[in-house]
Amino acid sequence: MSDALMRFAGVYLSHNPRELKIERRKNVSARDYTLDSRTFLISDDVSSVLGKGELFGENCMSDLAVLQTLRKDNKISILAMPNFGAHPAVLTKLLVIAGKKTDRVEVEFGFRLTDAKKHPEITFEDTYYALAGESLWEVSEYYGADINELVRLNPQIPDIRDLRAGEEVKLR
Repeated sequence: MSDALMRFAGVYLSHNPRELKIERRKNVSARDYTLDSRTFLISDDVSSVLGKGELFGENCMSDLAVLQTLRKDNKISILAMPNFGAHPAVLTKLLVIAGKKTDRVEVEFGFRLTDAKKHPEITFEDTYYALAGESLWEVSEYYGADINELVRLNPQIPDIRDLRAGEEVKLR
């Protein structure tokens, strides 16, 4: 199983989120969202996702630079988390709160979710490249895709429980 729980614009926020707050617009019905045995109340009309976590590994400083550019440019990209699916979002907050080291950076983040219908220029990827140890089930959760459909689209994957680093996964 992969440690990456959250992804935005191709950047994995490893070991995330340690803290999470999901806000929703008023007067909208809600449902439970569970992450690592913690349950949060969400709705189909989530307005923002706030939290704390960390970038981890040898690429953490370059990942931080990518996120800082996205924040500065106010670019819409895809935010994905297990059991939450993938949604167009804007990174509205990115603060380095500790550890600006070469292999670990602790951050506080905020995302504003947006309506995909209002942004036809945003498309979900057709292909995903796996991290070592991820499973096809995890990819299914990230994208809100049906696991049986992913298995059908990816007969080349020998072990759906343990993907290889860089293994290509067709999403549609």
